[in-house]
Amino acid sequence: MQYNILEKKIVLYIDMLIRNLTKRMFRPDKNIIKITDINLEDIKKLKDQYGIAGIILDMDGTIKYPSNKIIDNFDKWIGMIKSEIKICIVSNAMENLVEETSKKYDLDYISFAMKPARKAFLEAANKMGLDPENIIVIGDSPSFDVLGAKRCGMKTILVNSLNSKELEER
Repeated sequence: MQYNILEKKIVLYIDMLIRNLTKRMFRPDKNIIKITDINLEDIKKLKDQYGIAGIILDMDGTIKYPSNKIIDNFDKWIGMIKSEIKICIVSNAMENLVEETSKKYDLDYISFAMKPARKAFLEAANKMGLDPENIIVIGDSPSFDVLGAKRCGMKTILVNSLNSKELEER
């Protein structure tokens, strides 16, 4: 099939738009090494700067290693953060796995979320009684956590994934 010059320009322009949109949809607002690198001061800044009043927290790869071991210092971190902001776990994992962690830390949760679908993110916002623009999603996956959050108008923080047994052994 032959394109004329105008058709080629239109195709190239559409391709450029799709590439730019895709970059934005998968690009987090902030990158950090691990979740416990976020401190109370950071949370207060997010509240002041963006009106953030809630966190949607991914579980596997964000707070849990493949062995189901929780990241070091998470107990202390979650206790500190819960005093300042609402938190809900949203995970693609099965309910029994998510429920165990959620109960341990007294957090609301949504399991089998089917991220990056919008439904679970919006359900979590509803559970917290917040508008999506007042929520930040913290997770380890650009294609599940970041994309799903961005599709709902939420801010995002991407952490390095814990989905490596090598990391756990350090």
